[in-house]
Amino acid sequence: FKQYSYFIHTFHVSTPFRNSGFMWEPGGLGMAVGIALFYGLLKHNFIWNKYNIILLIAGLTTLSTTFYFSLAAIFSFYFLNKYRNNLRKAVILSLTTLAFIYAFNNLPFMGEKIENYMDSYNKYTMGGNIERMTAVGGQAGRIISFYANWKSFLKYPFGHGDNESYQVTNALGELISGANGLGPFMVRYGIIGLIFLFFSLKKT
Repeated sequence: FKQYSYFIHTFHVSTPFRNSGFMWEPGGLGMAVGIALFYGLLKHNFIWNKYNIILLIAGLTTLSTTFYFSLAAIFSFYFLNKYRNNLRKAVILSLTTLAFIYAFNNLPFMGEKIENYMDSYNKYTMGGNIERMTAVGGQAGRIISFYANWKSFLKYPFGHGDNESYQVTNALGELISGANGLGPFMVRYGIIGLIFLFFSLKKT
């Protein structure tokens, strides 16, 4: 594999043989491929044609936690639409997909990675006290940053745009931030934004 890896961009600092494609890391590519696969199934009336199969294979090569978890949602979405007239079959196949994804839990980029994130959370927040965290530049892992966003959201649940005065800071007075999507959204737009998000997803 190593001698042929130059055919596709696979470099990532900690895991050089995961497919990063045109993105900054495998997780970013997994997200993009997952979205493309979702809309590909919509566009082609829930048929697994060559286009969608290539996307599926590309997503699997990322070894991305994001993509593999997304597969559960994508396949459930597929079965519920493909077998909308046979709800029993759709539910059984959806549950089978969830069981299949759970079977991947022992892979290093799934369960082990999540456990490491939890250990990191307990270590750097001293058992949950994120205000005492002193990460460089306030940057934190996904779980810590989401928890910080959640605390900020509870302080001002109607959202506060780009006003940073309500947001949680660490021991150095830096805003705690990190890679997660829903957290910053609910902090910025609050309950009203979450309601719009729900109806937008429902309309989609």
